[in-house]
Amino acid sequence: MDNKRKFGTKAAILAVQDLTTVEIEVPEWGCWVRIRTLTSGERDNFEAEVTAVNGRNTRVNARNIRAKLVAATVVDEEGRPLFGLADVEALSTKSAKAMDHVFGKAAELAGPTSRSWPKISHQPPQAADLPPCAGDGAHSAGAAGGNG
Repeated sequence: MDNKRKFGTKAAILAVQDLTTVEIEVPEWGCWVRIRTLTSGERDNFEAEVTAVNGRNTRVNARNIRAKLVAATVVDEEGRPLFGLADVEALSTKSAKAMDHVFGKAAELAGPTSRSWPKISHQPPQAADLPPCAGDGAHSAGAAGGNG
């Protein structure tokens, strides 16, 4: 048995197409959607968008968190973002059931959670538990900015 390890080169690693997509049916919308995994940079941007760090404390800003992740991950047939940050408010008016379905699959594709990845419960957050997040809605969340 050959236990020789194959180490990647810079060129080989950067050339790998490792962004996966899944297609899910959203009955409430009467259609299917394609969800693309986040790039590392997009995930970092999303986490920065939905968390506020104050010293050793990290708090989740859950305001429109589902809409922000859906906007960052739903793509068209060519892999281009279907939504941008300008669509977050409109997406937040869609059915909670439909958004939970898409959000859940997008979060699953994002991979194992980090300590700052928001844990979303089905209980609405209390306003007192959600401090304002600097730049809320004012900066890009990766693919949601349309740079797909």
